[in-house]
Amino acid sequence: RKAGPDAPRGETTLHRVHSRLLANTRRVWVWTPPTVATVETAGLPVLLLHDGWHWTVPGCSIATMMDRLVASGAVPPMVVVAQESPSGAREELACDPRFVDFLTEELLPWVRARWPVTQRPERTAVAGQSYGGLNAVYSAHRRPDVFGAAISQSGSFWWPGDTLFGRDAGRTMRLYAEEPRPSVRFSLDVGLLEGRMVAVNRHLRDVLVAGGHDVRYDELVGGHDWLSWGPAMPAALESLTAGWGGPPL
Repeated sequence: RKAGPDAPRGETTLHRVHSRLLANTRRVWVWTPPTVATVETAGLPVLLLHDGWHWTVPGCSIATMMDRLVASGAVPPMVVVAQESPSGAREELACDPRFVDFLTEELLPWVRARWPVTQRPERTAVAGQSYGGLNAVYSAHRRPDVFGAAISQSGSFWWPGDTLFGRDAGRTMRLYAEEPRPSVRFSLDVGLLEGRMVAVNRHLRDVLVAGGHDVRYDELVGGHDWLSWGPAMPAALESLTAGWGGPPL
């Protein structure tokens, strides 16, 4: 499905958001669809996306991607919030419960105070790559009452073990196996050139399916890089948001 050159475009704004919980300040890019100001858009779906700066560069622009996907009808109008971990703080993505508290208790309330987004977990998603993918799946486990959908691209599900299935490896998979949660919709993909990442992502898929979750899983001919993640994101978004085009929630 393609959108014409004259299709309306959304707007991207850059903000700085301070976290009291984490004692830091970060850049946050917010993409809003062309219909955001209309009455009918009350309760727009919302996507929290990690590694925000990477989604602003040419060839990987989330704004360009969303303009095309929304105009073509591939995904519904929604608000995309691309946050960036401060310099030296990317470890917060590695299953830090304080970071999940930041997302749910500070960032989402900040978004909801400014844009008409839903409060329903069914249409509230979190997404990321590598450590960001690990966090997306962890966040959905820690707060399924907030995140009912998650995208992981090349998620680092070996964390925190030093070997593939060594001591303490795969903690997130064990969480889902040992502490069941309400059904979450997942989109997972991994590159076949990523070595050990393939095995751990396959294992996570099996754990999630066994737990009754809705899982889309794809193995791509690619590596652990943005050249793979950017082109794969539209399919992940389309799968994750299928059925979200009805009345707002």
